[in-house]
Amino acid sequence: MSYNRLMAWNSFASVNNSLWIGIPKVATTSLYRFWNKKFPTTYYNDNKEFLESTISKSQKSLWCVWKDPWERWLSAVLQDYEIKMHIGQVHNGIKEHKILNRYELKDIANDIIKNWRFGSSNLRNKSFQHSSLYLTRYITLLWYLANEKCICPTIEIYSVKKINEAIKKHFDKDFNNIFFNQSNKNNTLHLETILKENKFYEKWQKQFHEDIRLNEILSNGVKTFDMQEWKDNIIPKSYTRIDNVYRRIKLPQKFN
Repeated sequence: MSYNRLMAWNSFASVNNSLWIGIPKVATTSLYRFWNKKFPTTYYNDNKEFLESTISKSQKSLWCVWKDPWERWLSAVLQDYEIKMHIGQVHNGIKEHKILNRYELKDIANDIIKNWRFGSSNLRNKSFQHSSLYLTRYITLLWYLANEKCICPTIEIYSVKKINEAIKKHFDKDFNNIFFNQSNKNNTLHLETILKENKFYEKWQKQFHEDIRLNEILSNGVKTFDMQEWKDNIIPKSYTRIDNVYRRIKLPQKFN
């Protein structure tokens, strides 16, 4: 992501007349599968593309799906090893994961245990930047961008367990069978077991205590925030910095 592109690839979209913010490693592939070729969808992959689009300047529902930070961390760390160990395989534009055997997972776990740095804060750990604090900043910046073009006074945060409620609301479908990537789930569950057996999780909890606090606020069902509530409860320590970052973004002249 950069000043010209705040969003991750194919993770900011107008979908069935709502605006969706996709968080990497949080059911994005499952959602792609659900709405692909079934609902009108336009992905915006840089700021200018969104701002110069033909999307109507009306009030829009803005929403995203939130995942437990430990579960997302496990999935994201596994992705870090995809190239090295050829875990990820793409079929028909959808990434699938092979099921790793216990020796492969043990090698990954040993590498994590050896190289993880608990002495630095999670935001400064440049080897593994999978903090939920980054995600809230990412969401905030895209919310600001959305309001340059549309009217988005609130944002809805759905926990993964409530993803079907998002489907029912934004697609008017009574759908209770979102397909999650089972092979990736198997890998993360087994990696989790190995790391917990080696007392890694207790140290992780101490380092990611702010992420855990955030999750206590965001993970319970469905939450709706207006901007002031978001700043007061979700990003109280960083909203001034985020505001300053957004001011440095080079928007097309008519949006300045």
